[in-house]
Amino acid sequence: MSPDSVGSLGDPEVGRAAHAALGARIAIMNPPFTNRSNMGEKFAGSTQQSLRGRVDELESQLVAGDSDLEGFVDKNSIAPLFVALAERCLEPSSGVLVMIHPTIALTNASGLQERRVLAARFDLDTVLTCHQPGNINLSQNTNINESIVVMRRRAQAPPPPDSVPAKFVNLDRFPTDDAEVADLFDAIDSLGPTGAGVLSNGWGEASHWPNERIRSGDWTAAIWRSPVLAEAAARFAEHPALNPMKAAGLSPYATAQQLHGNYRRSSSHAPGAIPILKSKGADGQRSIRATPDEYWAPKSAGGDRVLDKASNLLVTWGQDTSTGRLTAVASYEQWVGFGWLPVSAVGVAEAFALAVYLNSTLGRLALMRNPGKKLNFPTYNPAVYDKLPIPDLKNPHILNTLAECWEATCDMVVPQYRDGECEVRRLWDAAVCDALGWDEAEMAALRKLLHAEPHVRGLGYGQYRD
Repeated sequence: MSPDSVGSLGDPEVGRAAHAALGARIAIMNPPFTNRSNMGEKFAGSTQQSLRGRVDELESQLVAGDSDLEGFVDKNSIAPLFVALAERCLEPSSGVLVMIHPTIALTNASGLQERRVLAARFDLDTVLTCHQPGNINLSQNTNINESIVVMRRRAQAPPPPDSVPAKFVNLDRFPTDDAEVADLFDAIDSLGPTGAGVLSNGWGEASHWPNERIRSGDWTAAIWRSPVLAEAAARFAEHPALNPMKAAGLSPYATAQQLHGNYRRSSSHAPGAIPILKSKGADGQRSIRATPDEYWAPKSAGGDRVLDKASNLLVTWGQDTSTGRLTAVASYEQWVGFGWLPVSAVGVAEAFALAVYLNSTLGRLALMRNPGKKLNFPTYNPAVYDKLPIPDLKNPHILNTLAECWEATCDMVVPQYRDGECEVRRLWDAAVCDALGWDEAEMAALRKLLHAEPHVRGLGYGQYRD
């Protein structure tokens, strides 16, 4: 939006405010992370409709003047519109944009174009995130993870080869008063020119993230407390030995809506009753062998052939990353699920092999990079699995090694994620390393770091239960 277009805002007072904001050296904002359908929900329907119309008008003006914003603004959330407006307000050569942003907006697919456009126009200076469970938000009336994002307008494009990479500050706690804020600032500042390392006084750790990843839209360093895990997860996602699940012709089905619409919970003796996998928490699947835990019967005669989507492999639709146990389960029999997604076009051996891989440290790191709505209770829709990197199951050594591991471990009780190191997870990781020819010692080190992640352990670094 140019200065010339300010007069078209429709309200003289709004126009004067917009004029005053243009050319700002620093913009500090907390864009509303609100779904468009909920915008203005406290007002009458006619007012809500007017608000949505006004947002559409502003977005049209922005896109008309800047074609790169075509995929930046979002028809679901109104936050990108506010970010785009702030970007237009800033001084064109050296402005600084500071945002409180949902951490998932730094990772989700819907925000990819926003991240790429911002990375093309700004140097991402610092992203600060607190990973202490229960102490994750910066805004009021929300319980989602939030980050402080600091960006500096780039003087030249593309960036020079020696430009400083982005700094990610992962905190183990938030400061509680002005004195602690000053102490945290001193701890960050004391890292010196490198800007990376463990922060003094137990504040956390700072690390760098390569500029090429920032420009590609990969800002996933914000979702991990451990920089080592962030780097490993990114490296595995790019590994040539792994390819997207969809490329292998495998695709999960969401059967929950079909079940909910046409079936109801029943006893096993009800006419047409079918067994399903429903629970995914601590009391749900307790071994890598899929075990139905409820029966559902059709609401009317005939049903709707939901069993056509039954599979030997089911993957989680979402789970608590602390109290859950498994990301995938498999069986000689075929099942459908409510909290679980059956995977199409997979044979028995492939189902066993993928169940082991997805429950290994490597599989969990790949899955946790795309957390959906919350870091501590991610949701994994079919589109997430389509892009999930998996090994080549047409390779007999890979297939047989992983499938044999399923046979050897299918009756072992799997502890909750927060319980940490256990024999069954060691066996899964050993099989994956054997199958892929990777270093078992490195995988063991990553596994132990994953056990210590706050959203897995349920406690922040340096915290302990009574």
